[in-house]
Amino acid sequence: MSGLELLLIGLAALIGSAVTAIAGLGGGILLLSVLLQFLTPLEAIPVHAVIQLASNSFRAFILRKDVDWAIVGRFSLLLLPSGVAGLAVAGAFPVTLGSIFIAAFALLMVWWPRGLEKISLILGGGKQSFFSLGALAGFLNIPFGVTGPAVAPVFRRELPVRTAMVATFAMAQTAGHLAKISVFVGDGF
Repeated sequence: MSGLELLLIGLAALIGSAVTAIAGLGGGILLLSVLLQFLTPLEAIPVHAVIQLASNSFRAFILRKDVDWAIVGRFSLLLLPSGVAGLAVAGAFPVTLGSIFIAAFALLMVWWPRGLEKISLILGGGKQSFFSLGALAGFLNIPFGVTGPAVAPVFRRELPVRTAMVATFAMAQTAGHLAKISVFVGDGF
């Protein structure tokens, strides 16, 4: 990878962090779209996870007193086993098809937020919904790389206080990135 490519990725990470800080999410999609210009999906997704781990864990650390640990625990429980299942699906995609699926998934999340909110209602309400939400996020994290906008409606609905939502979401995303990295490392990345 050239110095210019690394610079562009670094700028995308910085801008993505700013977008997330302002809008609450969206920076991960921006970063992954830049990474896919230089890497295959199964290379870009774990690199994305490492970069996002730094960003989300820092945000979670700063806001740690506002984290709802009961939600994070429920969300995290099934991330790893469902991530292993997601790896089996991701490995079945041809490289070009993987990139197309990631792009379509990202566009769906950005352009159809009300639809995502309606879909999130299927999971039910209350803290119990975070078990299935974590399983879904763990599975989708591997083939698609970015699940934040897909799972955010449930966090927003269950955590109406903004600081609690941002803190808990950041910690849950940190757990998701750790699980994603673990799955890829376990697979030999």
